[in-house]
Amino acid sequence: MNASKILVTIIAIAIFVVLFAVVVGVQGENGNSTPGIIGLILFAGLFFALKAVWKKDDKDNHDIQKKE
Repeated sequence: MNASKILVTIIAIAIFVVLFAVVVGVQGENGNSTPGIIGLILFAGLFFALKAVWKKDDKDNHDIQKKE
């Protein structure tokens, strides 16, 4: 299970790098030197995607207690 999380993390970072390079390239052609709000949105998307991938799943660790 850990190997799949690592693989998804690598793929997400690779996609982020490609998209961020496209945004920087387009912004550079328009005369801007920063990626702007679109770059921030991409970064937030990467952050929350990685947070969702690495979230600890506590559902499997709870013990069901029966009242007698």
